[in-house]
Amino acid sequence: MIYKNLFWLFTLILNVGIVLNIQAQIQTQTFISSDNFTVPEGVTSVTIFCWGAGGGGGTGGEFLGTNYSGGGGGGGGFSGGTLTVNQGDIITITVGTGGSGATSASFTAGGSGGNSVVQHSSGTLTASGGDGGVGGFTTALGGVGSFSGTVSNPVSFNGGTGAGRSAGGTNLTGGGGGGGAGDSENGNTGTSGSSGGQGGIGGSNNGGDGGNGGNNESPAGNASDYGGGGGGSGSSPGLSGGNGANGFVIIQWGMLLPVELANFSTNLFNEEAVVLKWTTYSEHNNKGFEIQRSNNGFNWEFVNFVNGQGFTFEQMDYKYIDAIKAGHQNLYYRLKQIDFDGAFEYSHVVNISAVANFILPHKVYPNPSSNILYVISEAGKSIIYNATGQPLKMIELFKGTNRIDIEDLPKGNYVLQIIENNGKRSVNSFIVNP
Repeated sequence: MIYKNLFWLFTLILNVGIVLNIQAQIQTQTFISSDNFTVPEGVTSVTIFCWGAGGGGGTGGEFLGTNYSGGGGGGGGFSGGTLTVNQGDIITITVGTGGSGATSASFTAGGSGGNSVVQHSSGTLTASGGDGGVGGFTTALGGVGSFSGTVSNPVSFNGGTGAGRSAGGTNLTGGGGGGGAGDSENGNTGTSGSSGGQGGIGGSNNGGDGGNGGNNESPAGNASDYGGGGGGSGSSPGLSGGNGANGFVIIQWGMLLPVELANFSTNLFNEEAVVLKWTTYSEHNNKGFEIQRSNNGFNWEFVNFVNGQGFTFEQMDYKYIDAIKAGHQNLYYRLKQIDFDGAFEYSHVVNISAVANFILPHKVYPNPSSNILYVISEAGKSIIYNATGQPLKMIELFKGTNRIDIEDLPKGNYVLQIIENNGKRSVNSFIVNP
């Protein structure tokens, strides 16, 4: 949702460049060992990212005259989602420990990776650890994500499978460990008798890479953080499998706060098109953006749909060109951000004119305000719109400093359009915060 779990800026460029900025104060706590988390004051939901630990690599040996290398451990799984919480609630975090690589004895399985679990009274998220690499005969499965109770926007990915053994020869290489799951895709499978599987790619956090298989001359590789499976050993006696990587847990919480309109310019970009740009700094469960246009602020038409990134903590820049003729003298745009579960929210509405009469924004203060706005302008009128583009009130303006009473407006984000009698106009955002 835009105001709940996206913080982004929306830029509309026509004759002027306009930036609508919505940023967030997001707090993040990372757990690399088991602990408790106490929900802070004012927080009603937390977003969970949970990785299971990787399994350890197994050892090989000789069986009926044939040499076998050890198999790699499976990668840890991933689960993510949102929990509804209350101030003071205790969330119990268990972080899985990486499975130890098998040692010395022939055909010994590595230890399984531990499960990472986030438990709250409303719901539980589990990312299971990967299986330990088997002593030369079968593959080790990666962990998976699972849920119980009420978890909103649940997402899960599997850890990569640890590769099985190689057979025959005298200096065999063990199977590679499976890669840990990322927060956007499954981990990759280790390669038999060769390299560890690459960790699954995440929007912001990749799973750990699996360890490379060892041979009779080189030790098996340990997995990298987080959740990678350890590599299998070579076939000679006395060799050890690689260790699996530990799991970890991230908890995010916070409130999204709007930031004032900024970065205006007066450069004429293109009289034949409107260019829309916006940026997200974090996305959660974001299917994408429906671009909508109106010439009166009431009746909206679909323009196009732009795919989102799903889950990411990285900055994403978007751009769309609306090839509409400049004959439309007044244009309104908004974004409809849509989650994968069908939930949606609208952005601010930007009202812009296709004539070259836009000027730098008027001075509007204080911002945020609780009951009064002051506007410095020439004679004309001003119109206040809510976040969905509905006009709420019109106020006559006189040359100089004008006082506008807004104490009847509920808390939220608004747009103030100023139209001077000389034909010049501007769009200004402001926040009501009683």
